[in-house]
Amino acid sequence: MLQSFALIGFGEAGSILGEDLAAAGRSVAMYDILLDSPASREAMLERARRAQVRAANTFEEAVAGVQVVISAVTASSSADVAAKAAKSLSSTPLSCEMTFAKVSPSSTSRAAAI
Repeated sequence: MLQSFALIGFGEAGSILGEDLAAAGRSVAMYDILLDSPASREAMLERARRAQVRAANTFEEAVAGVQVVISAVTASSSADVAAKAAKSLSSTPLSCEMTFAKVSPSSTSRAAAI
């Protein structure tokens, strides 16, 4: 059974999924680029605390040792996440991209190629 998850992007979709996974007894880490901004960091940390999810300081820290990585970022950030994943993930058995906004076929192909 899959026990450990990393959520990249912790907006509406990511935070709901993280909270549900944590409530089901799974270990969940999150990273969101909003953690990098002093103006939004505390709000993101509070969102993670409420969801009972561990906030990581970097993408690499969030994905280290987890079984599943879920990307729940905006369409404009999906290629960036794919590039980081390509560099950081060597043994993660499952990665999932959950871009909810309209994404062009070329953007999807670019992220998949990465």
